[in-house]
Formats: sequence, C-alpha cells, structure tokens
Amino acid sequence: MKRIIFSLLILSCGLVAACIPEETVFSTEANRPGKKPEETPENPDVPEDPDIDYKGIDPRLFEVINMDFPGLEAMKAQYEEKDMYGAAAALKEYYRTRTGVVNPAVNLSDKTITASAKSVADQALEHRFYTMSNTEGTGPDGFTLYYDADGADGKISWEKAPDGVLDKEEYLKQIHRFMWMPYQAKAYYATGDEKYVRSILEVYDDYMSKYPVPSGKGSGTPWTGLQISQRLLGWLEVLPYIAGAESFTPEWLAKMTVHTHDALECLRKTWYTPSSSNIYFTQVQALLENAMFFPEYTMGPEWFEDGISLVTSQLSEQFNSDGVQNELDVSYHLGVVANFEEIQNFAVANGRTQNFPSNYTSMLKGSCRFVMDSAYPDYTFENFNDTRSARTSKSVTLRNLGTYCSMFPDDQELLYMASDRTKGTAPKELVQKYPVSGWYMMRSGWGPQDMMLIHKNNNDPADHWHCQGDNGTVSLWYKGRRFLPDAGTYTYTNGSTRNSFAAAANHNTLTRNKASLAAGRRMGKLLKHVSTAGYELLVTENASYSDLTHRRAIFMVDKAFFVIVDEGYGKAEAPVNVQWYLCADEKGSLAENAAEFDDLSASHAYGAHTVFSDGNNMAFRTFSETTAGFATETGLAWCSNDIDTRYQRRYYRITVDKASDKAARFITVIYPVASEVPEIQASFTDNSAGAEGTFHAEGASVKVTIGGTEYNLTYSL
Repeated sequence: MKRIIFSLLILSCGLVAACIPEETVFSTEANRPGKKPEETPENPDVPEDPDIDYKGIDPRLFEVINMDFPGLEAMKAQYEEKDMYGAAAALKEYYRTRTGVVNPAVNLSDKTITASAKSVADQALEHRFYTMSNTEGTGPDGFTLYYDADGADGKISWEKAPDGVLDKEEYLKQIHRFMWMPYQAKAYYATGDEKYVRSILEVYDDYMSKYPVPSGKGSGTPWTGLQISQRLLGWLEVLPYIAGAESFTPEWLAKMTVHTHDALECLRKTWYTPSSSNIYFTQVQALLENAMFFPEYTMGPEWFEDGISLVTSQLSEQFNSDGVQNELDVSYHLGVVANFEEIQNFAVANGRTQNFPSNYTSMLKGSCRFVMDSAYPDYTFENFNDTRSARTSKSVTLRNLGTYCSMFPDDQELLYMASDRTKGTAPKELVQKYPVSGWYMMRSGWGPQDMMLIHKNNNDPADHWHCQGDNGTVSLWYKGRRFLPDAGTYTYTNGSTRNSFAAAANHNTLTRNKASLAAGRRMGKLLKHVSTAGYELLVTENASYSDLTHRRAIFMVDKAFFVIVDEGYGKAEAPVNVQWYLCADEKGSLAENAAEFDDLSASHAYGAHTVFSDGNNMAFRTFSETTAGFATETGLAWCSNDIDTRYQRRYYRITVDKASDKAARFITVIYPVASEVPEIQASFTDNSAGAEGTFHAEGASVKVTIGGTEYNLTYSL
C-alpha cells in the first residue's frame, strides 16, 4: 500500500507498494504508448518569448512555481534578468540546500546502503524492476531476481508482462508504480555513481513520452489507482537524494517540476472509489504529503487545504467503529495505520500539525490494539483474506508495535508486547472481540508458548475485495506452529485461481454442499461471550446461505483445548459439510509427512492428528449428531503464504444430509498431544433418542470425554 513498516522484512529500505487489483489495464486509448491525448493540458504551455533563450527549460516552470516563496529569491532574480536556465539552476540549488522542508523518510546523514537495497538498484539499471510479487527467483547475488521488463525490441514494455509472470495484470500495475526508484536514488547518494540517476531519468523520460499526463480525469493503468499515487510519493524520496547530482540538470528539474504539478492536478480529478478504500487513502496521502513537501508550488496552499480536509474525513472512513480497517485484511490494516502515522510524521517534521484534527492520534488507538491482538505469540499473522504470512516477521511486527507505543506511551499492555514481553504489563483478557468487523481471538495466555485461536466471522455485506467469504473459519497456533493455516491468496487475478483459494469450502468452516457464499452473505454476528473458571466461550452466527445459517460455538476449556460446536439450521434440504485443513510439514511441501487421518466413520466421526517429531502435535476429532448421508472425504488442498507461492496440506471433510426440518450438527475437539492420541468422544446432550438434529435456538449442550475425563459444556442465549 505504501512505504509500510511491515514490508521491511523484504528489503531494508525504500518504498513498498501493495498488490491491489484495480480497473482493467489500459482501458483507454489515450494512455497507450505513442498515443497523444486528444486534449491539451488544462494549463496550456506558457508562450515562449522569442527574445529569450530558454536553453531547454520548460517555460511552464515559472507558472507552476511561486517565485515569491521565501528561499526562491535567487530564482526570481535570474528570471527577471531573463536568464531562464539560471533561474532553473537556482531552483535546483534551492532543493539541494533547503532546510525548512524535509521528508522524514529520507536520512541525508546516512550515506550507506544495504546489499539487498543495492541489488534492487542495480537490477533496475538493466530494467529488472522491483515488484512485490511475480519474481523470477534468486539472482547470482543471492537476492530476489526481478523480471526483465524489456520487450523483444530491447525497450521497456509497459503493457506486456514477461513470459513466466503468473499474475500479469498485477505485475503491470506494479511496474507503473516505480517502486525501485527510491532504491536507485539511495544508491546514488551512497556511492556517488551517476549511473543510478541517469537510469531514473531515462525511465522517466520513456514513461512521460509514452504516457503524457491527461488534462482531465486519468484512466487506465498509468493514471489511476495506486500507480499515480505511488509515483508521486516515490518522487518525494527520490528528489532529496539526487538534487545535487550532475546528471539531474536544470532542464530535467524543470520538466519534472511541471510533470509533478500536472500529475497532482490529474490525481485531484481521478479519485479512486469508494472513498473508504485503502487505494483512495493512499491518493489522499500523496496529495497532502506533496503539498507539505512542495509549499513553493503556486497550487501548494490549495493542495494542502484539500489534503487536510480529506485526511480528516478518512479517520472515520478507513476504520470501522471497533478500529479494524474496513477491508478487514490485516496487511492492509497495517498499511493504513502506517499511512496515518507517516502523514503525521511528515506534518510534525515540517511544522504543519496545527491544521490537523486534535483527535488525529487518539482515533488510531483501537486500530493499533487490533494489530497487537491479532498477532500470534511469535508476532506473525495468519493468511486470512489477502494477508500474506510470509511477509510478516517478528522483527517487523515489533517495529510496528514500537511505533504505536510512541503514539500511546501510557498503554502498558501495548508496551509489554512491543518490548517482546520485557517491559510494561501483560494483558489480562484472554479473549479479544472486534464484533463490528467480525474478528475474535482466544488465548490460553500471552506468553510465547501459549495457544491461540483466531475466529474470523466477518461482517462485510459490501463484499470488500480483500475480504474472503469464509465466515466462521478459524486458525490455530501453538508453540510456534500454525496447525490450521488459512488457505491464503495465491494470485490477485480475479479468476478461477483466486476464487478457488477464497472458496468457503477451502476453509475451516461449515458449508452447504461445499458452495461458496453468495454476494452480500458476509453478515457475521456475535451472539455471546462467556468467561468462567472452566472455559471461555464465543458464539457467533452467519446467514451464509438464503436457506442455511451457520452457528458456531467455540469453547476454550481449561485454557488447554478447544471444543467447537457447529450447527447449520434453516429450511435447506441439502448436504452440509464441515471441513478441517491441517498444516503441512515445515518445508511447506510434504503434507503427507505432517498429519495422519483417523478413520472413525463406523461411529459417524472422523479425525486426524499431526505427527511432528518434536512432540508439538494436535489431534482433531469431528462427530456428527445425525447419520443420514454420512460421508467422509480426505485429500490434499493448496495453501499460499505469499503471492505466487503455494504448497499442499491435508484436509478431511464430514458431510451429512440435512432435512428441511432439522439441523446439521457437529462437534469438533481440538486437543494438543505429544504423540499418542487419547480416546476422545463427544455427543450432544440436548436431544433425546429419535430427536437427533433438532435445533435449539436458545443454545446447545454437549458432553466431551478425553482420556476418561468428562466435560459437560453448555450455553444459552
């Protein structure tokens, strides 16, 4: 989404853009290479004075820059002497030496660059452009190798993805974002080698000739979505590093100054919809940060006024009332929080906070707490929705939490987790609820080896792109192992591959005949939370289908194991399934080595258990109350921790035929074991013989026996 803190696990500095699907690529002829826009720019070229030798300086430079701005006295003097080249050179010197305006993301006192960041810069010299996904493998330097963007003619191909790219649309969007340029700028600053600057100018020259700024509303990939905002944000990192470069001539500065002005004006006519999306917010960020970084632009005050108004409204638009970002995806939640924090840092660094709302920081507290609550004990995150677990690490999460601590220094629980449990006070609550959004976390404790279950029953009737229709699903972590990893997202392409990973039947939930949820069916509700000495209980519900509602009760018993009661009730007369997707081995490829199935179908049950040699294992047992149409299914299913990567893991599914006047009812016991699995039995106790399948709206009762110990669990609404 932006230069978000959690992306630093990939590369140690620079700008990172999110992989977000947008409109159809190159949807208008006006933005195709070689096609000039039919309209001229809204601000026509300033006529050149025939008595003045501009020496290649764009005359519009003197229109878009307010030469009466403090610090531009030398530029104005040269202009009045009709030395346009000297005026542009004075503007370059102004950018090289000014101290009143800074980008806090740029550290000009640091002339070093990491090997990974330099690899990005060096590959870009050969038009192997950094993208967040769709990479070619590992290069000879040991770092990620990016695809060669050149076409058959040896020139940059902005419209055709290289062979081998899986998600071609997403790849093309990302190379239009210029995410590699801040790395090249940093490489120049660290080494003094002008080749990096020449590469930046070469690519920009090629791009500006093929995709002139539209005079009105932008369209197609080049001038919509994240593409326009990321290029504008990236330039704020590039300029400070290259302002003193010899290759960065006054002519080129004039060209880029005019281009930036026109791009910002195009952005103001091309807001992404809906305004609650993270893409829209990144566009707002681009406008406001450019307004703060370029106060000398004639339009600077107007950009700033608009930006402040928009960012103020975004405080309430981006987050639900419980603090979760409205797209209900942890990775984008992290990015949006970081966007707000970065904007604030930009304002603080430039003395512009007086125009910000007084509650700017306080409104973000719930959002920061959600990050702490949804992180596993090892500070990683699940693959839920479009979150990619491979892109989060302990160090990055700690860095994020540390940032939140600086925003909320009085929160001792946040400090506890941000300090890796060395300071502050451990949280006391074992269950965290975000019912407006539909996120729930259950923990046996807050230590590094405690058990944690995440229940996702999203309230998302608008069907946000980044939220999957898998209501009711759960994932489980214990002692460093994800025992029920979410299927994740393998590709952003809106096609069969993406849909197969997102399908409800590929998640740990209940489905009607393995069908996916229809549009508008993500309406998760919290029915009850109970905390007792013997267990914690969550009861949620979702009308997953027009004729079938899924109610799931989750008991965390003695802080030691889980009992999950599933009921599918309604008028449906159809097969009803409950399925469990188990972890693969640590190599992420040998699913057969990680789990074994336990065929208990003779007693209308089924199960599995993991077989790791370290003694950290989990047993699963699922029991059906009714027997009509009882069937089991096992197999391998794909799972993805990152875009373009996938592996297989084992799953089992139990199916029963639901009658129109009955409910499909299941009990699943999830119990930690070392190696041997104890005898586990479970049954419903709220129906007499002959009344199996009767649904009780007011609650449910079950009996679970593990190794001879009996547990009677019940709830009432």
